Amino acid sequence: MWRNRSESDTAAPGKVWLMLAAAFTLLPWLLLSPQASMADPGNGPPDDFYIRSTSRSGQFHAYHQILAQPHKGFIKATYCNRSFWVQKDTVIWTQFEAEAGRKLVVESNDMNERRVLCENPQTQVTLEDLGLNDLELARLRQEKDGVGGNRLKIIGEAFKGFK
Repeated sequence: MWRNRSESDTAAPGKVWLMLAAAFTLLPWLLLSPQASMADPGNGPPDDFYIRSTSRSGQFHAYHQILAQPHKGFIKATYCNRSFWVQKDTVIWTQFEAEAGRKLVVESNDMNERRVLCENPQTQVTLEDLGLNDLELARLRQEKDGVGGNRLKIIGEAFKGFK
């Protein structure tokens, strides 16, 4: 059935645009407001987790990120009575940092604050705990000791004095 357009028909598209504009204007505010994020903590961004190293005086030295979810190339490890996924290098790094006298902590960071979950991760997970065979353990330790590691870096260090 054909009918003539009335004034109310022509006004409807303008109202729709006005409602869409209001929705898109308010949506980011609703999603990002503190009240909205406090209503359901599960809606906030996930925490990032790190193993952080500091000197004896408390000065930051370095960190390695650890993951709360499985990821390719990462191995499951338990820190602070919780499962994380780490790279093999991270476990070796914690041992070297501890041997150098640095303090290590596992911390979470949710962009608003850092929280220490536990201390001394180097005592909680070792290379032996990762289920690596003896050959792989020896290879990883040699790489970190510089034996069989990056030869170009070693050669470059040897020639630094010649300019």
